Amino acid sequence: MGSSDFKLDATQKHVQLYLTTTAPTLVGMNWAEYPTPDMIHNSEPPEQWQDSINQAWGIQNQTDLYRMIWRLAMMDVHGQDWQNYFSQFRCSLSSEWHSSFTVFHSPVEKAEQQFMDMVARLVGEEGFYAWDYVRGSYLVRSGLYTGWIPEEHATFFLNVIAHQAQNHFRSWDAYIRRYICGRALRAFHPFDDAEH
Repeated sequence: MGSSDFKLDATQKHVQLYLTTTAPTLVGMNWAEYPTPDMIHNSEPPEQWQDSINQAWGIQNQTDLYRMIWRLAMMDVHGQDWQNYFSQFRCSLSSEWHSSFTVFHSPVEKAEQQFMDMVARLVGEEGFYAWDYVRGSYLVRSGLYTGWIPEEHATFFLNVIAHQAQNHFRSWDAYIRRYICGRALRAFHPFDDAEH
C-alpha cells in the first residue's frame, strides 16, 4: 500500500462518511470548512488550538491524545454512562420500569432520574455512544489541524469511529439524537475535566 491509500480526500464517499461523524459538533462553526478534513480554523493558529485542547481534556502529549481518541471510539468515556439503566428500560414492562424508580429527596437526584427516564425513551439502549463518537472524531480532526496526528493515523481513527457509528445506529437521525442527549447530560451533570 502506498501512502496515497491513507489520504483524506473529501471527494471520496468513504471519507465523506468519516467527516460526517463529526457533524453534530460543528454547529456554529463555518460550514464552508466542514468538508476540509482538518477543519481549518483561520482565526486560531495550530499551537493555540492544541493548547486549548490540551487544557480542556487534560492531554499532555500525543500519546494522551491517542489514548483519549481510542477510549472515545470504544465508547469508554461517557458511552457507558447509565448503560445498566438503558438495558433495564429495554427489558422491562412499563409497570416494572416505573416501580424500579427510587424515591429521592434531593432535587438533583430527582432531576437526574427524570432525565434518565426521558433519555431512555428517546434513545433506548444505545444511550450516549454518539456523544463519544462525535467528540472522538472532532479530536482527530483537531489533531490533524495542529499536526499532532498525521493523515494516515487520522484516516485510521476516523475509519474506526465511522464503522462504530454504522454498527450502532440505523440512521443519522438516531445518531444526532443520541449526540444531543449526551450533550445535554454534559450540560446537566458536569464531569471531571480529564473525562469531559
